[in-house]
Amino acid sequence: MRALLLLLMATSIGAAPAVTRRHAVVPQPPCFSAVLAQAATATIAVDNDSVFYGDDSGLLGVYRVAKTGGQPRLLASFSCCVATQMVVDADNVYVALQPYGDALHTSNDRWIYTIYAISKSSGVAVLLADGVWLPQQLAVDDRFVYWASLGTVIKNPEFASDGKIERVNKDGTGRTTLASGLSGPTSVTADDTFVYFAESGLAQGNSSSGARRVPKEGGSVQRLYDRSVDSLALNGDDLYLISGNTSTGKTTISQTAKNGSQVKRTFNDSLIINPVMTIFDGRVYYLTQTKSAFAVASVTLDLTGRTVHVERLFNSGTIGVDGCAFYISTIAPNDFEVERVVR
Repeated sequence: MRALLLLLMATSIGAAPAVTRRHAVVPQPPCFSAVLAQAATATIAVDNDSVFYGDDSGLLGVYRVAKTGGQPRLLASFSCCVATQMVVDADNVYVALQPYGDALHTSNDRWIYTIYAISKSSGVAVLLADGVWLPQQLAVDDRFVYWASLGTVIKNPEFASDGKIERVNKDGTGRTTLASGLSGPTSVTADDTFVYFAESGLAQGNSSSGARRVPKEGGSVQRLYDRSVDSLALNGDDLYLISGNTSTGKTTISQTAKNGSQVKRTFNDSLIINPVMTIFDGRVYYLTQTKSAFAVASVTLDLTGRTVHVERLFNSGTIGVDGCAFYISTIAPNDFEVERVVR
């Protein structure tokens, strides 16, 4: 009997069913549209979690609000200035600040900016550069902050042909001019080797316009494309150029080789003055005009498959995009807003 019981126990143990382990499914936050903040701003930047923006009314400064909503947080206050350009990395928000109100002592003060790094966590602001004439765009990589300086104002709206592309270490040391004597540079971006920028050709006595690049460690400027360019963006080996042409009444996007060897494709849409462009997840996003307002539109990287996503009265020179939504600043019927709008 004892032997039979042991045999039955052994058989029972051997026949035990396998245990299936199930991994918990982590729910993803839902996509939704919302007003994130009441703020008069033309400047927005986004990271994985937050939207950063300036506010030109009330308490002037740079703010942070969660993409999912909540109470906006004042990161840094600048009673002297308003933020006009902004870019972020993992640790900081980099802003160009224009003097305002009591900070204006001479007629030229409004054209001369300062550039700061602001900690995303603590809000501590570090001066990176001052005396910058009309910075048009900021860019950042793992070491440097770059900017395009339009040039010295002669008499508004005329400016001299002394535009620059400059860079500075993220701690504010080692400010360097990479290119000078430019005709109104308006846009700047960088890859591992070069800094790419656009000349507008609008400076007094210098009609040079097009896409250019210069080695990140300094050297000769290479003329890539001699055509009208307002803004440019990189994607792999391609450089995308966008410009608004008042003569043709069109905004043109071009896909080009970033070494200057080939214009691959072009695409035309309704005219937007000073157009902006963002590349995300295989699409080129830009602003277009509609019958009643403006809209975020997009095309694929080969400049096909145009889609209009959202129509608003925009108050923004930038478009924030992630896998869920657009982040934009708008002029509401009675107010200014920072909005999250589902794609």
